[in-house]
Amino acid sequence: MPRRRYTTLPRKPQRKNGREKFETLLDTLDGLLQFRETSEISLSDLSEAAGVPAASVYHFFPNREALFAALMQRHLDTMADFHPLPAAADPSWQKRVEAFLDLWQERLCGSESVMKLRFGPAPGWAVRELLLEDRRRLGLLLLDRLDTDFELPATSRWDEHFQVAMTIAEGVWSGAYGRFGRVDDLSIREARRAVIAYLECFFGELLPLRIRAEEEALLD
Repeated sequence: MPRRRYTTLPRKPQRKNGREKFETLLDTLDGLLQFRETSEISLSDLSEAAGVPAASVYHFFPNREALFAALMQRHLDTMADFHPLPAAADPSWQKRVEAFLDLWQERLCGSESVMKLRFGPAPGWAVRELLLEDRRRLGLLLLDRLDTDFELPATSRWDEHFQVAMTIAEGVWSGAYGRFGRVDDLSIREARRAVIAYLECFFGELLPLRIRAEEEALLD
C-alpha cells in the first residue's frame, strides 16, 4: 500500500527580512523544545515566545505539522555533513558498523530537540516522511562505507536492507528515549547487536576485504 502523504509544507521566504524572521521562529521553537514536548507547543505559543505577530507565524507555517517539519529539515541540513571515515585498520565489518552507529547516535543525542523530533511521537506525517528519507540516506552512506573495503554479496536490494538496518537502530534508541528520556548504554549496545544480527542474515559472519587496484598491481 502507498504511504500516506502529507499535504502541508512550510512556506520558505525569499526576501532577507522574511528569511531572518523564519530562522528566528525556528530558533525559538528549538529553545522551547528544550523544556516542552512537541504536543505542548502551539503556533500561538511560538508567536508569543518569539515576539512575532501571529499572522507572520501562520503565513510561514499553516499548521503545527509544517512548523515541526521545518525544524526537522533544518536539523537534517545541519547534519548532512555526517561522513564518518571507515576504520580502515579493523578488518571486521561488524566493528565498522558499530563505529558508524555510535557516531550517529552521539550526533543525534547532542540536541534535545533532535531527540524529541526523532525519538518522540512524530508531530505529523511530514516529519515521518523526512525521517524515512533520512534513514535511507544514512543506510546508503553506511553501505558505501562497507562496499569501499569489502566484497559484498551480489544483490540489487542493499539500499532496502540498509534502510531497514537504520530503522532498527533508531527503533531501539526511540524505545529507550520513551522509557528514560535518554538513550542509555544498554540500548546503545542492543542497537548494535540488533543491526549486526540483521545484516549477518545477508553478509554472514565474515566478509572478504576488497583488493584495491594498487594492491592488484603489486600482486601482478
